[in-house]
Formats: sequence, structure tokens, C-alpha cells
Amino acid sequence: MLTRLEQWEEWMARCAIGRCGAATAAALQRFGAHRFRHYLSACLGARFSESVVPDGRDCFHLLETHCRVGTPRTGKRYKEWIASRSRGAPDAALFESGASMLLRDTVRVYLRREGPVPWQVSADAVIEGTDGLTLADLLPDTRETESIDPALVEAVARACLARLTENHRIVVLARRVGMPLSHPTVLALTGVGKSWTARLWAEVYERLAAETRLQEPDGTREGWLQIALHASEWLGNQLFFQERVEKRWCQFFKGVEGLYE
Repeated sequence: MLTRLEQWEEWMARCAIGRCGAATAAALQRFGAHRFRHYLSACLGARFSESVVPDGRDCFHLLETHCRVGTPRTGKRYKEWIASRSRGAPDAALFESGASMLLRDTVRVYLRREGPVPWQVSADAVIEGTDGLTLADLLPDTRETESIDPALVEAVARACLARLTENHRIVVLARRVGMPLSHPTVLALTGVGKSWTARLWAEVYERLAAETRLQEPDGTREGWLQIALHASEWLGNQLFFQERVEKRWCQFFKGVEGLYE
């Protein structure tokens, strides 16, 4: 048992945990946090983590809020319902049982409003197929970064450009002009399906990363990432302006603003 009968009776008499004595408040908070975590784990399964559990002080408060604002149209008052379960044979276990049933509903409401959805992925999750790269690593860094040598960026990009196949160039150009890689035009040009087209784009970045480390072997991980990102931008711009001159794929990219003006 996490609580005592007199603690529930004090809570009923004083209406809210914030008005209860320190010992009662601490016991009810422990009970709320314990049951809240249990139901969160049951609902989320493998997606459960401690990061989704509210502060221990908030779990019981959420129950109180649910008892107040979740009152159905029938007028059923949840706190009185909890107390009615113990009439005739007062027992803390009956209070905990009733409160647990309401906490289960409270958790469901909480998850609908605040919980993670199945398709959400943590920014700290490691990207499959990389040497520890995370989604957070790909976000713009607002901190001051080390100075990037434009000559090194161009050297990395040119070395990769010289070894790109026609299909690699197509996907780089498509991304540069904002065209989805799943676009029928891109698929028609590459002659492969969506998954292989996406793989072509990944191969471009893998080559940029490898070339960056080759030309800057003593760099840092953060520095390599910045160089590779700048080299990717240089590569896209180079193919963009090159295509404006050569116009090999003009008929496929008609309507792209600025490309064939």
C-alpha cells in the first residue's frame, strides 16, 4: 500500500492535495506518480521513456483536474464516487483502486494531448547506416562554428562532382530546385523507383562525407559536418547553373522558376 486511509479522508475533507499536510501530500504524490507511470508504460509499450512522465507533483494534480473538468453530463462527481466505494468498510485499498481507475482515464487524456505519436522520432536517435550521426546533427547550428575555408569546400565538392553519375546529378539538381525525389519527372529521368532514387541522394552525401575526411583528416566531427553541408550546397548550385547553360534536361524541368529564364 502506498497510502493510508486517513490520508484519503484528509484529501476528501480538504478538497485538494495542495491543502493537505506535508505527509499526506507526499504520500498521494507518490501514489499518483507510481500509477501514472504504470499506465503510461502500458499504453506506450516500447515507446515508453521516463521523458514522457510528468513531474511527480503533477501526476496527482492531473487526476484532480480530471475529476473536476471531466465530470460527465450525467452529473457524476468522481471524488464522491471514489469515497462511495469505501462506505461501510473504509479501506485505503478501495480508495487506491478507485483513484487508479480514474488515473487510467487521466493518462489516456494526457497522451492524446501531450504524448508522442508513432511516427515521431527523437532528434537524438542515431540514423541507420551512419557512424553515429543523429537527426540533431543535421539541424542548423545556432552556435558559433569554426571558420570554414571556401577553397576546401569547393575542393571537396569538385572532387565529388567529377565522380557523380548522371543519376546522381539528376537527384542533386532536383533537390536544388525543390522537386521531390518521388516526383514522376525525377523517376522517369533516373529510370529507377522511389527507394533507389532516395538511395542515390544518400550516396551523394556519403561521398561528400568521405571526401571531406580525406581532405581534412585532422578535423573535428562538427567541422566535417559543416564542410560537407557547404559542399552539398556548392554542388547543387554548380549543377543548377551548369544546367542553365547546357540545358540537357530542359524539357523535364520546364516551369522551374529561374532555371531557364
